[in-house]
Amino acid sequence: MECAIFCVDAGEQASDFEGVQIFESRQKNSRDFKVFREIHYATQTFMPDLVHAWLPASITVPAMSVAAWKQIPSIVSYRNEQRFRRAVHLAEYLAACFLAHGVASNTAIERSSWPYRSLYRRKRGCLIRNAVHLPHEPAEGNDDRPTLPNPDKPITLLYVGRLTKQKNWQCLIRALPLIAPQYDLRLTVCGDGEDENDLISLIAELGISDRVDILGYRADVYDIMKQANWLVMPSWYEGMPNVLMEALAMGLPCLASDIPAVRDVIDGQRCVLTFDPHSPENLAALIDRALNNADMLETLRDNGLTLSKNFSVEHMAQQYAQYYKEVVANG
Repeated sequence: MECAIFCVDAGEQASDFEGVQIFESRQKNSRDFKVFREIHYATQTFMPDLVHAWLPASITVPAMSVAAWKQIPSIVSYRNEQRFRRAVHLAEYLAACFLAHGVASNTAIERSSWPYRSLYRRKRGCLIRNAVHLPHEPAEGNDDRPTLPNPDKPITLLYVGRLTKQKNWQCLIRALPLIAPQYDLRLTVCGDGEDENDLISLIAELGISDRVDILGYRADVYDIMKQANWLVMPSWYEGMPNVLMEALAMGLPCLASDIPAVRDVIDGQRCVLTFDPHSPENLAALIDRALNNADMLETLRDNGLTLSKNFSVEHMAQQYAQYYKEVVANG
């Protein structure tokens, strides 16, 4: 299979795609109408059998339009739940209705509004989860995995993500003072965002500044995961919870909010402890219980490693290749 990519800004990652032809826009702005002409040039030059239109809508609409003009089958991809939040979403939806031959989503379509669910069914849509890629993927019995929590030693909780309202970091911060005081417990925060000052203020207000390390954005987050004992993901909502899946693939036990995205990916497997994101008390009680049950933690870690194998890059690539072939055959 030969591939080419059209993008507005390839950045430093362009060099990572050996053997893939890159068509980079000169406009540096996906909302410039000249993007239509550039996508047409890329399509005319590469002559694909299929066009896969990725977000944002200012790219997917031109891509589907050019593909239809050139009589090339196209598919459009969605991430997260889909609703008509802006006018551009309606334009993309209408383009997909009339021009696209398929829909690929990384999120269960049942969480989207009924027009998107209908579109998914009519276009014979396909659910393809994001892959989890780690620099070094540990396996069962590998000493490179994170160390399980030991109540007799310092215990590190880890938060990784943007400091925004969606991530519900307040629940985790408010849970810390409620955890049984006999544990030597610390929290490491990796991430930045508009709520950073509010985070610092709440930590000071609760008197737990000596128990929280704020590291900001870190490129070496996998190394930090190896030093942690737990990952905590308290989000109000997620599309595909990538950080959670990466932690499971690392062998890091996880606590996560009981939300549809988490339930979707764990699919009933006993590999994550879930809590009510509205309740810091619920989270604190769950941490207390987990710290006193080493056998449960070992089971969670092993089950998480097993589940994460379903989210390998190879598995995702195979799913896309099969869907591409089906769309081209039926196009």
